[in-house]
Amino acid sequence: MTGKILVPVDFSNHTMVSCRYAIYLAKSTGKDIILFHSFFDQIYFSDGGFATGFESGIMLTDEIILDFYKKKEIRLNEIAMEMRDTLKSHGSPAISVDCQMESGNPEVQILNAISRTEPDMIVMGSSGMGKKSLLSGSVARRIMDHTSTPVFAIPNIENLPEISQVGYMTNFSPADAAVISDMETLLSPIKIQVNCINI
Repeated sequence: MTGKILVPVDFSNHTMVSCRYAIYLAKSTGKDIILFHSFFDQIYFSDGGFATGFESGIMLTDEIILDFYKKKEIRLNEIAMEMRDTLKSHGSPAISVDCQMESGNPEVQILNAISRTEPDMIVMGSSGMGKKSLLSGSVARRIMDHTSTPVFAIPNIENLPEISQVGYMTNFSPADAAVISDMETLLSPIKIQVNCINI
């Protein structure tokens, strides 16, 4: 089975949790991985409280933005290399891990990346770098609201369980049967049991 898994990352501690789960899904389904990172390229500092020593009211220059971009690019490639090594050590060297990075509003750029890469699924953290994280739960929720691609929102937990039991919240919509069928097709390499729940 071929296809792609898009993994938006923000380099928080949660990033590696999402990446580990993406590896599990890639190994199970044979899909390639696309690591994606986006960051704001126009940031205005309203105070001088940052350790960088920027003075109050200084806009980021092109040179500073380029330095940010290079550092983030290096980190993204480091994560990709770690994932490739893990896949290789687990007997899945044929699965590729590619990197993409864009500057701009992360929510908008993630949606653009979904449109451009047409992944079969998206794996992203349900939280990220603090309450105002670029990949906070609210962003993950908005991504879900604006795409028909299945989104796995991964909690920040140490030990990730394998997928076996799936809880499907239903309000008895006529569309439920098609959604469950699509989910079973998507996860067909993984033996799952779907439990329908109505509250």
